[in-house]
Amino acid sequence: MRKTCIFYPNKGNYSETFIYNQLKMLKPDYEYYGGWYPRFNKEDEKYLKFPLNINLLRGPIKKLFPGVYHKLYNKNVANEIKKNNIDVILALYGPVGCSVMDACKETGTPLIVHFYGFDASEYATFKKYGALYKKLFSIAKYIVVLSNVMKEELKKLGAPEEKLFYNPCGADINLFEGIDVSLNPPVFACVGRFTPKKAPNLTILAFNEVHKEVKESKLIMVGNGPMLDFCKKLVNQLNLNEWVIFKGVLNPVEIKNIFSKSRAFVQHSVRANNGDMEGTPVVILEASAMALPVVSTEHSGIIEAVVHGKTGYLVKEHDYLKMAEYMITLANDPALSKELGTNGRKHMIENYSLNFRTKRLIELLQSSINY
Repeated sequence: MRKTCIFYPNKGNYSETFIYNQLKMLKPDYEYYGGWYPRFNKEDEKYLKFPLNINLLRGPIKKLFPGVYHKLYNKNVANEIKKNNIDVILALYGPVGCSVMDACKETGTPLIVHFYGFDASEYATFKKYGALYKKLFSIAKYIVVLSNVMKEELKKLGAPEEKLFYNPCGADINLFEGIDVSLNPPVFACVGRFTPKKAPNLTILAFNEVHKEVKESKLIMVGNGPMLDFCKKLVNQLNLNEWVIFKGVLNPVEIKNIFSKSRAFVQHSVRANNGDMEGTPVVILEASAMALPVVSTEHSGIIEAVVHGKTGYLVKEHDYLKMAEYMITLANDPALSKELGTNGRKHMIENYSLNFRTKRLIELLQSSINY
């Protein structure tokens, strides 16, 4: 029996549904989580041995002697690989791949590294991990990317073309089943963390223009994050408190319920000042799977997930006025909204279903074991 193992940083992080989906679908034999150097196993037990399983020692060693910590950590990982006869490791995020790569090299275990967004775009991450990434690219069997934009970014850092494997995240097309958006009022849904790369303030500015033309329109914003207070103040300044509704963090079923009452999905993703970019936002895939037309930006994997003029509309980053124009079009044309949404669901079924994308990843894991 072939044994798979996944290393990932966060457990139960609401904004990382893609990790939850992968764990649920892949059903790895072993999994480890807890920061860029994952230290807990699936049973929430610390698997690292003395001195790394003692916080009072682990912290100072990691801070004062990072090279020593890395060697000790990889010795522990190598022992886990040998003890459990692990055949292949999937590391979620580039920094996690850097943390376990030496153990994989020592044991001859195939390593697949899955990049998601900031780890393939943020300038500070490039500065910190640039040299390590070059080593990682040489050790890893495959490097999974979510978009062609991400692929080009990693190629610039030295990733070999033959190791790069394009496989976007997927949407659960059974949970997010199609609806008839023409029956819904001009309500726009926006779901995601309130962070610079998602530019929620620009979505609000776009909606402000929409509301001038379509008085009954509303914007529902789901999520939390560092820009939330700023966005609430902006809404107050624009006198939109009655028309922009902040819902906080919601689970997938609650998000589905919001989608079921919306005309379209909107998100103004941009490359943040620190370089941070999206991969392929899962929530855009889920909204499109429910047959909501999407208005977003020409940004990373969104370019591939949303077909401009067919499943929604894309604008240049920061062009919130053009975004508003498309939102007004959808607010005033229920039939067009339905047509674009129907095309979007078909696009998701054919190219972005969670089952299909998981199957591709399983095939990659299997080919790495058999290599």
